[in-house]
Amino acid sequence: MRCFTDEKRNNGSRMAVLLAAVMLLSVCVQAAVVPSSKQTLELKAGWNLVTLTKPLDSMSSNVQKFLSLRPVRYDVDSGAYVFCNRLEDMKAGVGYWVFSREKKTVELALDTTQAAVEPSLEKGWNLVGMTDGASWADSATAIWGWQDGSFKLFEKKDLKAGIAYWILMP
Repeated sequence: MRCFTDEKRNNGSRMAVLLAAVMLLSVCVQAAVVPSSKQTLELKAGWNLVTLTKPLDSMSSNVQKFLSLRPVRYDVDSGAYVFCNRLEDMKAGVGYWVFSREKKTVELALDTTQAAVEPSLEKGWNLVGMTDGASWADSATAIWGWQDGSFKLFEKKDLKAGIAYWILMP
């Protein structure tokens, strides 16, 4: 009888250790999950100038949805437009041209653990996006945006997060 009791006690100890390991693993997995928020892009039919207000959540299926829109950014160094095909090409605060055949809404999951890094600006024209707290607007000589199919001059007070603008830096 004693042998049976010891075996029962050992099984109970093993179960307690197994349960503790499962609970610890659960806590570790939950801690590894990246908190995210959403950014909604309201695309009109035709060309749209947009930006990401924070880095994209790399675990989201919406990343591929955004990349399938074939966003285009302006490369200051080469003076040419470049198609973005990878997650690494997508940066918060950079301006992107996106063409849509129809009016649609695209929801993007953003990584809230990373702050948006303000893009470095060169003298002359830059295509950048308005992120929360972007300070480049204070230094800009001129700010042009795309609205209703044409360019429009904007005042600093009218800039909106999630929208990209052509800005002239002194």
